[in-house]
Amino acid sequence: GGSVGQAAMVPFAQWGIETGGTSFAFTLLAATMVLALVICPRLEWQAPIRVPGQTPAGLSGLPALARRALADRDFALLTLGFFACGFQLAFLTVHLPTHLVLCGLPTGLGVTALMLIGLFNIPGSWLCGRIGNVIRPEIALGAIYLARTICIAVFAATVPTEWGTMIFAAVMGFIWLGTVPLTSAAIARRFGVADLGALYGICFLSHQVGGFIGAGAGAIVVDSTGSYAAFWPVMLVVGLVAIASNWAT
Repeated sequence: GGSVGQAAMVPFAQWGIETGGTSFAFTLLAATMVLALVICPRLEWQAPIRVPGQTPAGLSGLPALARRALADRDFALLTLGFFACGFQLAFLTVHLPTHLVLCGLPTGLGVTALMLIGLFNIPGSWLCGRIGNVIRPEIALGAIYLARTICIAVFAATVPTEWGTMIFAAVMGFIWLGTVPLTSAAIARRFGVADLGALYGICFLSHQVGGFIGAGAGAIVVDSTGSYAAFWPVMLVVGLVAIASNWAT
């Protein structure tokens, strides 16, 4: 569902920018979000499923749960890999359109690339989730980070073209959020499902911190140097860290 939203909302936002500027586009997006106020109260809610022998920690038990989970070497490595995931994805989401413009490509190509990422993420996430039923999730996660890092390396080492960018976006989109079902599966396999939401939240916090740093550092680099050339090697090193952290579990 989120991928469908990305595929639909990115061109919608671009249309808003071209029609009335960025303020108008932000107003349109804010108005669209108001729909959540109508939809959310109508979503079905069910009481949590109680698993015999497993009692959720609850909000008061979250700090102790976080300390216990992060003390587990494999969970800490999984969390580090998810940090790297957020770092890469946030950088590409925020800065890929600007990188393409700096390379002399049309402004609309960035919109097309982000839309393709959303579209290809739909079958990709489903397939990655299915793969997690066949092989150990950490092995599959390392393979995803390896494929992502190779894709970034090829894209960074070649002169961007319109077709090359769309192929890059399609490949990246296919493995874009395939890390989510696999990370959830890895946590559930290690700790069970009673505190899966809380434990995934701890791991996802690392993802979001990585995203904040990736997007912010990219902005600093392009403001300082006028290009992203110095940042692509950082993306590759971060990818290698993600591969190693998952395959070491």
